[in-house]
Amino acid sequence: MLSKQQRLDRKQFTAFFKIGRRKHGEYLTIIFLPSQTLKAAVVVGKKVFNKAHDRNGLRRRIYAWLFDLSLKGITGTVVVIVKSTVKALTKAQTKALLIAEIEAATVIR
Repeated sequence: MLSKQQRLDRKQFTAFFKIGRRKHGEYLTIIFLPSQTLKAAVVVGKKVFNKAHDRNGLRRRIYAWLFDLSLKGITGTVVVIVKSTVKALTKAQTKALLIAEIEAATVIR
């Protein structure tokens, strides 16, 4: 799980949401901006899962995967927006997709 200092607060999220570079996919939208450290936010809406514990579980899983990526040396400011089509994927497929999308977004600088 990312620490509180590595997560975007509302003010940072709003500012970053306007200026970040977007990469749209079938299951996720990644908004990325290069920086020296990793800062991230994950958005899972009610259209993805109706129940809060399902949304929070997916959000925590994605934060944990982002933490793993930070240990590999990936830096930048990242917002992950989950689309409702992600329900069709397994956990392993979701993790592989997230890692591929983040790595592709970090290459596009």
